Amino acid sequence: MLPSPWILAGVFLLGVLSGFLNTLAAGGTLLTLPLLTLLGLDLAVANGTNRVAILLQSVAGAWAFRREGLLPLRRAFRLAVPATLGALCGTLGVLRLPREALSPVAGAIILLLALSLLFRPSLWETPRHTPASPAGVFAALFLAGAYGGFLQAGVGIVLSWALVEAGGMDLVRSNGVRTVLVGCYTLASLALFLRADLVNLPVGLVLAGGSMVGAVLGARASVSKGNPWIRRALGLAAGASALQMLWQAPGWFNGL
Repeated sequence: MLPSPWILAGVFLLGVLSGFLNTLAAGGTLLTLPLLTLLGLDLAVANGTNRVAILLQSVAGAWAFRREGLLPLRRAFRLAVPATLGALCGTLGVLRLPREALSPVAGAIILLLALSLLFRPSLWETPRHTPASPAGVFAALFLAGAYGGFLQAGVGIVLSWALVEAGGMDLVRSNGVRTVLVGCYTLASLALFLRADLVNLPVGLVLAGGSMVGAVLGARASVSKGNPWIRRALGLAAGASALQMLWQAPGWFNGL
């Protein structure tokens, strides 16, 4: 049963905001997952349905970055291989394993990245003179993809770290490459969620329509604002992501 037209309109507008945040920095999924559960979707179905929007916003964002000349497609597709392999492993994990331990672990990791973004800007705004070894790049992107396949929330922060620290990119170019990586591994991940019947396709397509608009706007903002602005936006998104994950973790903040 479809939600009312007014609710679907709200889903579309939320998709615009989510697509903008995900393309510019990260954290859009932290808005969409709660909304989808409020619509009555089970969390597992919401996690799968959100992948429809993530896939199409990635296509729109990649197109926008490509138009600006900031997306080396050949390199992006090469880097997408380990991320996609990791995402397949992560998705199989989320479909089969309990998820109680995910929030505190992911929250702690992202909180450390947030502190690095806000207080160690040189690590993010100054590209490495040489990238890490091919094995190091593969490992970093495989682990980032595995996290994205598992939950997706906050994965943009993890992928940005992998592309900057291991891949030797600046934040603007890493944002463009990240859209391709997320699009490739989300396609594989979404196929598994569809096979498990954990996707509400009509709601996902409405959310995706808004997300594509937001992704184009986010790509333009990324190019016009530059590295320092993106770093601050990533830092704030990372901090919010970490606190939200830690707050929802079982047993945390009991009695407050």
